[in-house]
Parts: sequence; structure tokens; C-alpha cells
Amino acid sequence: MLDHAFLIPLIPAVSFLLILGFGKRLPRGGAEIGIAALSICFVLSCAVGVGWIQRTNHPPTTGAHAAATTAAAAPASAEATPTTTGHGT
Repeated sequence: MLDHAFLIPLIPAVSFLLILGFGKRLPRGGAEIGIAALSICFVLSCAVGVGWIQRTNHPPTTGAHAAATTAAAAPASAEATPTTTGHGT
């Protein structure tokens, strides 16, 4: 569902254009379009929020993103890690 998050701002923009074009012709002045659009956006936002929480609790294990996160989470080797001797040098 995270792949479809772009729809959340797109739906109100389209509803704005629909209300501009057809609002005066509708019985309630286009309010039903706005209410429907915001209701759909609320449901999509809840679904994306749940998807984000599940993604954080269970990160992907396959694909390019998984390889990048695995490499970033791996500890550095002992050769690359600078050490201090405590002698003040």
C-alpha cells in the first residue's frame, strides 16, 4: 500500500477540479464530491499508516531496499574502526 501513497494528495486535487467544473450543476454544490474524496483519503491514510508500521516492525528481506538496509546495518570491520590507546597521542 505504500506504493500508492501518492494518491492521498492527488485525490483532493482531482476533487477540487471536479467541484470547479461540475459543482454548480450538482444538488449540493459539489459537497458530495469533497466529502467522498476526503473519506477515501482518510481510509487510504489509515492503510498507509498501518503499512508503514508493519514495514518498520518487519523490514523487507528481499529486493534492492533490503540489500541497502542490510549493508548499512552491518557492523564495521575492526580494520576500518579507529581505536584509541588512551595515551593522549
